[in-house]
Amino acid sequence: EAIRRNPDLISAHDNLVFLTDAQPETTAESAQAERTSWWERFGRSLYEHRRPHTNDPDPDRPLRVGYLGGDYRFHSAAITFAPVIRGHSAQIQPYVYSTMPIELYDYVTQQWMDYLGPAFVGVSRYSPAAVAQMVRDDRIDILVDLSGYTANNRLQTFCAKPAPIQISAWGYATGVGWPAMDVLFADPVVATPTARAEMVERV
Repeated sequence: EAIRRNPDLISAHDNLVFLTDAQPETTAESAQAERTSWWERFGRSLYEHRRPHTNDPDPDRPLRVGYLGGDYRFHSAAITFAPVIRGHSAQIQPYVYSTMPIELYDYVTQQWMDYLGPAFVGVSRYSPAAVAQMVRDDRIDILVDLSGYTANNRLQTFCAKPAPIQISAWGYATGVGWPAMDVLFADPVVATPTARAEMVERV
């Protein structure tokens, strides 16, 4: 009903994908159909107008990996991805872009801020286009989405392809389902042979 009244209400489309994934009758085909609908309305134009990347091609420099998401607090997603970000070698420079509203910051958020210093950036008040420009300015090589279609996402940032490689991981198990996202981290439970055949991202 929300979409009927306002077809451009992106949060309603996000919720529709999220709820479709939760229904027992949903198939891989019907799940992808909702993703394709989202992409055609909100993502394709941004992707078609993406700009070339200017990242330094030196293979010996550390990789800059950005993590964009809305759950840098006491949350199940953070429990999953925190060891990954904190466990990087010196060859990885992690950057965190938090879309979480400031009023949700907690003691876990403070730990992230203490650990990363200026590499932890709160972007909750910035548009997807502004966040995309930040990613470009920071010369991020790999940008990781930690939210998918859940609250406080910046999926349209990924549609603009601000980083050469973009990955969906940990925060949303079934992927976003459009060509601006290069890779989905998944396991055989989620990426069954039937589901994998419908997934747009490389699993």
